[in-house]
Amino acid sequence: MGIEILRQRLVIDNSFLGKQLNQFIFSRLKEVAENDCTKEYGYILKVNKLMKIIDNYISNVNSELVFIVEFEAETLKPQINDIFEDEIFLVLRGGIFFNINNKFKVLIPPNSLSQYHFDTDTKSYVNSTNILVKGTKCKLKITGIRYINKKFDCFGELI
Repeated sequence: MGIEILRQRLVIDNSFLGKQLNQFIFSRLKEVAENDCTKEYGYILKVNKLMKIIDNYISNVNSELVFIVEFEAETLKPQINDIFEDEIFLVLRGGIFFNINNKFKVLIPPNSLSQYHFDTDTKSYVNSTNILVKGTKCKLKITGIRYINKKFDCFGELI
């Protein structure tokens, strides 16, 4: 996770002009930006504060107010070699899935689980010392990343 300074274009109805404008802009910013995902910054987990209004103008189309704002946000972007600890989300013969911070999924493919064998009865990966089932907490390292349709999908390995 990191802290980033980001920019956002917001459209606001002109009925919200008044003393509470900055509070309304902040509320609208939280609605629009939180949980959004971009390739450059990753997932916006939380908008911390409105830094400044960079520009504003009236739309020629429908007379709505348009604001360009700068804000501080907590972000989460997966990177190769990042290490996460989370619970197993799903166990299949085709690998183990993790859902990191409920934002992006990581697949541990079967070829990365060579020291384990898949038990079809218990739907788990088993070796002499461990059983990997849904809900088991594990550490993993990201080994591959793909960004598509405003989300990240990752591959990894257990550590």
